[in-house]
Amino acid sequence: VSSAIIFPKSQIHDNHSLTVHFNVCCFVRFLVAAQTRAHCVFLLALLSKSVCGDWRSSVYRWALQSNSESERASAVRGFPLLLHNLGVKSYSLIHEVLLNRLQDSSTEVKIELAGITGQLACCLSESSQLQFPQDMMPSHELLCVGLSISDSHPSQTSSIGASIIPSFLLLLKSVEDKKVKQAFIRNIRHLFKHVDLGNSDPDTKSLVSALVNLIEDPDQDVRIKFGLNIKNLLEFWNGNGFLKELLVSRLKEAYTNAKTSRNNELKNTLILTTGEIGRAAEGNLVSFALLRLLHCLLSKSNPVSVAAYTEIQALATCRHLKLQSFFNQYRNPICQFLVESLHSRHVTALRCTPDQSSEALQEEAAHQRELALDILSHVAHVFDFPDLNRFLNRTLQVLLPFLAAKASPTASALIRTIAKQLNVNRREMLINNFKYIFSHLVCSCTKEELERAFHYLKNETEIELGSLLRQDFQGLHNELLLRLGEHYQQVFNGLAILASFASSDDPYQGPREITTPGRMADYLQPKLLGILAFFNMQLLSSSAGEKEKKKMALNSLMALMKLMGPKHISFRIVKLCNLLFQELLSLFECREGRTDSPGRRLWRRFPEQVQEILEPHLNTRYKSSQKVVNWSKLKKPVYLTSRGSKFSDWSATWAAYLISKVRHELAGKVFNCCSFIIKHDYKVTIYLLPHILVYVLIGCTQEEQREVNEEMMAVLKEGDPRLVRLQENASSLSQLSTQTVFSMLDHLTQWSRHKLQSLSTNKRPGKHAREQPQAQATENSEYQSVVAFLNRIPQDVLAKASFRSRAYTRAVMHFESFIREKKQNIQDHLSFLQTMYAAMHEPDGVRGVNDLRKEEPSLREQILEHESIGLLRESTACYDRAIQLEPDQIVHYHGVMNSMLGLGQLSTVITQVNGVLASRPRWKSDLNAYRVEAAWKLSKWDLVEDYIASDCKSSTWGVRLGQMLLAGKKQDSEAFYEKLKVARKEQVVPLSAASFECGTYQRGYEYIVRLHMLCELEHAFTELQKESRDAGGSKKPEPKLNWDARLLMTQNSFRAKEPVLALRRALLSLSKGSSCEEQVGECWLQSARVARRAGHHQTAFNALLNAENSLSELFIEKAKWLWSKGDVHQALIVLQKGVQQCFPDEQPLTDPKRIQIKGNAMLLVGRYMEETANFESNAIMKTYKDVTHLLPEWEDGNFYLAKYYDKVMPMVTDNKLERQGNLIRYIVTYFGKALQFGNQYIYQAMPRMLTLWLDFGAKVYEFEKAGRSDRAQMRAELTKINSVISEHTSNLSPYQFLTAFSQLISRICHSNNEVFAVLMEIVAKVFLAYPQQAMWMMTAVSKSSYPTRMNRCKEILKKAVSLNESFGKFIGDANRLTDKLVELGNKPVDGNSSTLSMSVHFKMLKKLVEEPTFSQILIPLQSVLIPTLPSTGGANPKHDAFPGHWVYLGGFDDTVEILASLQKPKKISLKGSDGKFYTMMCKPKDDLRKDCRLMETCLIKMCLFIPLNEECGIIEWVNNTAGVRHILTKLYKEKGIYVSGTELRKLILPKTASFQEKLKLHKDVLCARHPPVFHEWFLRTFPDPTSWYNSRSAYCRSTAVMSMVGYILGLGDRHGENILFDSLTGECVHVDFNCLFNKGETFDVPEVVPFRLTQNMVHAMGPMGTEGLFRQACEVTLRLMRDQREPLMSVLKTFLHDPLVEWSKPVKGSSKTQVNESGEILNEKAKTHVLDIDQRLQGVIKNRNKVMGLPLSIEGHAHYLIQEATDDNLLCLMYLGWGPYL
Repeated sequence: VSSAIIFPKSQIHDNHSLTVHFNVCCFVRFLVAAQTRAHCVFLLALLSKSVCGDWRSSVYRWALQSNSESERASAVRGFPLLLHNLGVKSYSLIHEVLLNRLQDSSTEVKIELAGITGQLACCLSESSQLQFPQDMMPSHELLCVGLSISDSHPSQTSSIGASIIPSFLLLLKSVEDKKVKQAFIRNIRHLFKHVDLGNSDPDTKSLVSALVNLIEDPDQDVRIKFGLNIKNLLEFWNGNGFLKELLVSRLKEAYTNAKTSRNNELKNTLILTTGEIGRAAEGNLVSFALLRLLHCLLSKSNPVSVAAYTEIQALATCRHLKLQSFFNQYRNPICQFLVESLHSRHVTALRCTPDQSSEALQEEAAHQRELALDILSHVAHVFDFPDLNRFLNRTLQVLLPFLAAKASPTASALIRTIAKQLNVNRREMLINNFKYIFSHLVCSCTKEELERAFHYLKNETEIELGSLLRQDFQGLHNELLLRLGEHYQQVFNGLAILASFASSDDPYQGPREITTPGRMADYLQPKLLGILAFFNMQLLSSSAGEKEKKKMALNSLMALMKLMGPKHISFRIVKLCNLLFQELLSLFECREGRTDSPGRRLWRRFPEQVQEILEPHLNTRYKSSQKVVNWSKLKKPVYLTSRGSKFSDWSATWAAYLISKVRHELAGKVFNCCSFIIKHDYKVTIYLLPHILVYVLIGCTQEEQREVNEEMMAVLKEGDPRLVRLQENASSLSQLSTQTVFSMLDHLTQWSRHKLQSLSTNKRPGKHAREQPQAQATENSEYQSVVAFLNRIPQDVLAKASFRSRAYTRAVMHFESFIREKKQNIQDHLSFLQTMYAAMHEPDGVRGVNDLRKEEPSLREQILEHESIGLLRESTACYDRAIQLEPDQIVHYHGVMNSMLGLGQLSTVITQVNGVLASRPRWKSDLNAYRVEAAWKLSKWDLVEDYIASDCKSSTWGVRLGQMLLAGKKQDSEAFYEKLKVARKEQVVPLSAASFECGTYQRGYEYIVRLHMLCELEHAFTELQKESRDAGGSKKPEPKLNWDARLLMTQNSFRAKEPVLALRRALLSLSKGSSCEEQVGECWLQSARVARRAGHHQTAFNALLNAENSLSELFIEKAKWLWSKGDVHQALIVLQKGVQQCFPDEQPLTDPKRIQIKGNAMLLVGRYMEETANFESNAIMKTYKDVTHLLPEWEDGNFYLAKYYDKVMPMVTDNKLERQGNLIRYIVTYFGKALQFGNQYIYQAMPRMLTLWLDFGAKVYEFEKAGRSDRAQMRAELTKINSVISEHTSNLSPYQFLTAFSQLISRICHSNNEVFAVLMEIVAKVFLAYPQQAMWMMTAVSKSSYPTRMNRCKEILKKAVSLNESFGKFIGDANRLTDKLVELGNKPVDGNSSTLSMSVHFKMLKKLVEEPTFSQILIPLQSVLIPTLPSTGGANPKHDAFPGHWVYLGGFDDTVEILASLQKPKKISLKGSDGKFYTMMCKPKDDLRKDCRLMETCLIKMCLFIPLNEECGIIEWVNNTAGVRHILTKLYKEKGIYVSGTELRKLILPKTASFQEKLKLHKDVLCARHPPVFHEWFLRTFPDPTSWYNSRSAYCRSTAVMSMVGYILGLGDRHGENILFDSLTGECVHVDFNCLFNKGETFDVPEVVPFRLTQNMVHAMGPMGTEGLFRQACEVTLRLMRDQREPLMSVLKTFLHDPLVEWSKPVKGSSKTQVNESGEILNEKAKTHVLDIDQRLQGVIKNRNKVMGLPLSIEGHAHYLIQEATDDNLLCLMYLGWGPYL
């Protein structure tokens, strides 16, 4: 029967055949058995829709509920086929009968149910198709049994909801038969073709979760089956949705469970599943799978490890990658995993070590380091690396950032392990990889984590963050920007950090605080080509496995382009730059090569970051499309022709024309390469023009030189009528072109100076003597050609052109050259000189010119002087007189109006202008601007409108402001912003011209202030618009843009602040805010204050009148104004009345601001009462006490009360110390309180407080010793004072005592034990806080030859050690170091030796500092030994007194240089912990203790002195300085007029020579053979005019200051080696202060001049010599020292007990110094010297200790000293070695 119904497959081809087949089967099988019925049920499903559909459905309902297992199973198997054939209507059967079978007890039925899930989903999606069996059916089976629903779909399938599927999940329960679950697993692919994994509905989630749970199924076969089929699940996943998180979390959980239960079988199947996931997935799941496998790889179980290893290899193979390439693709996550794994293992192992002793922990740490290397080796082996070192080198850039982010001791241990394995220095390894570390930290850490990591790296590398960042600055930017696409904000923040640490020579010179994209683009612009080249290399990299990195680079490049914007990214310019680089590299054959060549040497001279920029251009093939130009038709001069009417056109045309005239072959090729870009970027043109001109001039004809001269003169000459026609471009063209010419001439001047130096050097005979003459002749010819050209440009023309361009410093420089070179009489040019100084706002210069003038000054000259010092009423009177004399000269009317505007007489200005215009209407366009400005300052807006409308030509700054304010008043946005744009553009042009030169900030400051004003104006306008819109609202916005802070940022001068304040008053008048009137009053008050401080008393008075009486501070300012102009009595009356009226006694004060104002006023009352001396002391004392009662925590009140107590104490107590105890206690109390609340007066209060306390203590000891009757009372007073000092010791910060540390140390031998106990507490407190600084300061005392002093010092150090035991080792090392340094200094040297070796001659010193346990000892630099005080008021207990970079001693350079002076000092180089070398001089047989004390006493620029004992010390080498003798010698040698020492010795006259012989020798021989040349040093050292003028001014002023201070202190021996000049600032720096207190008068050849002011020094001050800046600075210095005579003398009196100062030469045979019983030094000689200083401060002149006449005034004193110092009659008497002729 069976054979009768088995038909060949080929015959079943239509419904009819199937029907016949079915009928036969049913008939036959029905007669046989249940199995046959089961077959028939299945076959029913195969019939078409048209054949008895309802009946078949009924049969299936019956069959699914049949008792026969086989029938139910067959019905389930055929169910999808039935649905396929019957269609949608039959789908209800699923819910009605099929789902009930899920509870079936038959495993066979459940297997069939599990097996149809995919087919059901296919049917429900209505995309099902029949599939014939692909394989041959068994002979005993029906052919039709193989029919099923196909899982292959030719087109995209439709998705269904998973709502029906969750019912089937019962089949996946852990208790179900494994065959059921395997059947379900086989359907995964088919099922998920129709279930969208992207949906996150509950049904889909539950389905996927149930399947994923199979990874932990109890049956291993099920787990394996699912593992092998999970790829079918991932095949239809689009990467979105919940699947990733589900897989990750379940796998983690399963691995954890396997680990907990130690189920290796489960772990093995999980590894298989993980491998399948890795092979099937994309993106992050791959790295997750790989990391899981790596975790298993490190398992202690060998089978698990092997399984993981196999899967990792399979992962790489399926991706067709070699293992190393596969590793490269996932290097970052692998390295992160390794770091996390190694770090956690290490930490856990140390924490779990049973024995927590240090030895056990060290042993465990060593074991963990070995284990870490084993793990790394294992991973390296897995990925096919030949050895561990190769693996570490490949991963170092990634491992180190992850380790640095940990910032832990464990991370440090791992870093050391890696460094040791690689045999590299740990610090260097971190430094070399810092760009990768920094980029990672910035992108992955929070702010707190970042700060912690930076601190960690600083400790690990022992380098400050700034220095670390600057190691590879370009590389850091490149690496950081590579992550811009993924981490935009983090990278932006990282770049901002880099910008804040950029070096001073960084190409970007804008604001360091970068917060906006625009500013960031400006910052990146100079580095852009290097960055683009780096990106180019990343994108062109052919390394396998770099796909993700390239994608990251591409995304970041797009983000970078967006950030830079069109302003900075011009592809045309980029292409031109690329072409330029390509051509230049080709021209010089510049590239890396195998053999040595000039091109290779040039390539290697470029830093690595520049090579990165250039490398891509070695292989580019750009071509130029530039056409050849015929220059013969060019009209010359080019300036102001059709091709020279705009600056960019003129500069490009002239540069291109000059290039055509370059005859030097190589230079011509170079400039031709650059000509591609000249017309597109005028910045390049400006840069190249000076260099082009040099090469034109060294090979051009006379005609061509004449053409260049004419071009320059066309630019420089004034008043060209063609400029008027150009209108808008005129100012821009004129200023920029003029500045370009200046730059070219500067370059030529510098070139000629260098060439002259080169020629003078080459004159010496050399090896190539035969070749020299021809080469020298060529060079000399070139030099002469350039010098001849420069000489044709008149210096006076340059000076006038500079003056017109407002380049005033340049004008001064050229004008001085004109006077010097043309030997002009200064008297003929004083007017122009005075005009320049007046324009520069240099009143000292104006006064100097006036002092030089021999004739009566003209009206114009008087006006200049009055205006420069703010006497505007006087200048107005002079202008009135000038108008009377020349009524038709409009310049006088300009002057009158400017003066009146300056005085604030605004109504008068309007009246005057209206009056003048009534008679002279033609002057309207010239004078209208004044009344416009006056009208808006008066807020008369109708007048402003009328005046602006009456004249459209005026476009001055005042008119522009008037136009904008008027537009603001009318709320006319369009007009306002149009005028604002024009005004801004007008200010930028002169700023742009100024920016061509270095150091021209001051030149452009007027325009910067104007831009500042425009910013405030714009902001105020936007606020006014808001106010207008919100008119109905309750809150009124005020046009205020943090005005107080902005005003503080402006320079502290009247001309900078007053325009800002005037505009603010006008803006406030536009606003309707309630507080505007008060704010206007505040502005007037600020104007009054600024004008008073500038000495403009009339203007200040006008401001006070306008301020009215609305402000409580007004009376204080009025009193100060009266006082400053000399009306002292009226000032006091106004102040007292003001206090009574504003702060009546019956009204208690609660507002802190008003309390402070009252305190200020009362303190001022007390000070004025004291200074006028019109009140008795009790009244003054009461006033000061009232201030301290009102404001007990105010520094000023406490200080002035203490100071007044101190002042009256001698009178109250008859100058008897025994009666002063009570008063001293008050003084000490209030000085201490002042210091507790601020540091403003610390250098007066601290020394005086300590002196009074210590002196009184010494006097008490003397009285007790003498048995005086009043000793008990004094002892009681001293006890109270000691307790006050003890209280201050607790309240004050250690850095405050550190300012007087030398004074404290000088008194450690104090005779009173109670005083010493407190003193020791103070010193110990300082030592505990600042051991490094204090140790160096105590060195000399600890090595004292006085036993008591040395013992007391040891006692203090012992106390410090008792408070902190770690100091013991430090103190011991410091003492050993100083001992060795003393040995070094005192080492006798052979007269012929110039060097010694540290390793040969000073082995013990070298060995000492190289000891591994040697303490950290600070290198004694001025920056870290002199404390900085807080910039704000208050106690500031947490203030960092040494914020600089601390550098510790790390070793010595081997070479010790012996200097050629009498004591043979040694120059040594100390290697710092930062890797840099610091130079010191070790000086023997010279007392440096006076130098040290003077340095502390006088806060003037000088070098640092550290005495090591009483006759040896070290001196910080002052960098960037040269001695005046060295400078002059070098200049004289260049000029060929140097007089050797041998010649000079022959000129020395015998002691018996007459005065006339000495004078003749001095004037006619020595001075004649040494003409003044010092001025040339300034011109050479400071080539740009601004730095030249600033340095020359600094020279004049610092020389004046040091001359006056030196005279007061009796400083002598100022020979050419002891006066240095700073080549960075021009300042005068003095060294060697051993010859103090007029000691020079005792020399064999006595010093008879007060200070050094020889002919070179005077001549270098300019044509005015000592007049002007020098004289004014002398007077200011003397005035300051006289005004501060009391505090100065107070400080100097601390020398009286200072054993560190030798006051006079000891008499032969006498003891060294008088010492009392306790060891305290008694410097009686000091009293005489201090008295002499006091007399000099009062103006007393002495000659050989005899007073000469009455004390002189300040001006008279300065004049007398200058005359004495420059008097040839005295200079000729000086010792010849001192150099009086220089």
